[in-house]
Amino acid sequence: MHPRARPAAAFTLIGLTLRTGMPVGAVYGVWGPTGVVLVAALSVLIFGEHLSPVSIAGIAVIVVGVVLVETGTHDQSAPAPERAA
Repeated sequence: MHPRARPAAAFTLIGLTLRTGMPVGAVYGVWGPTGVVLVAALSVLIFGEHLSPVSIAGIAVIVVGVVLVETGTHDQSAPAPERAA
């Protein structure tokens, strides 16, 4: 893959994600940490690097944070469901 194609692919994927209606803050908040986790995982798989328990705990915190951001992001303009009287 051409070196210039990687950033182009990344920005294309970010753009497509933004078109789904996710807020920019949530997309960026998920995109950055996801890259950190993927690089750490690939360094173990490809280069055989060792992750310390502190590193693993840090990755777990990142994953939990990404899940919380993703589940906490919803459309504020959507009407609230009606309650049965």
